[in-house]
Amino acid sequence: MRLPRKQRARRTVRRLVRQIPRMLVLIARLLRDGRVPVIDKAIFAAVLAYIVAPVDLMPDFLVGIGFADDLYLLGLALNRLFAGAGGKVLLESWDGDPRDLELLVEGVDDIGTILPGPVRGELENTLRRVRRRARLKLGRNVGEA
Repeated sequence: MRLPRKQRARRTVRRLVRQIPRMLVLIARLLRDGRVPVIDKAIFAAVLAYIVAPVDLMPDFLVGIGFADDLYLLGLALNRLFAGAGGKVLLESWDGDPRDLELLVEGVDDIGTILPGPVRGELENTLRRVRRRARLKLGRNVGEA
């Protein structure tokens, strides 16, 4: 017998929450791995800086949606970091069950679907600006070396 959708969702969330320590280790390893593109690492760092910055597109005090922009941008940055690393590097860097890694990657992919289209569009525009700034900064750093 198949569980109702809400029960399945709760079970998935519990499984993902239990993986947070492993996910943090995975991210740290990917950020140190030379096979992961520098631009993906820079985008991830820029999104983290945005999350901790006091200025937001949607202020965090707005109950229910205040953290939506942070969560969405984090999901996009993680998705890009995971894609840039590739399956082989992800598996080499993951300490847990590969099925849990698959669940984690799918969960990151699904984060963007929770936002309304206009909000998602504005956040995607913000991410494009962050990418452009990261490329410019990386280009100057590479030229100076």
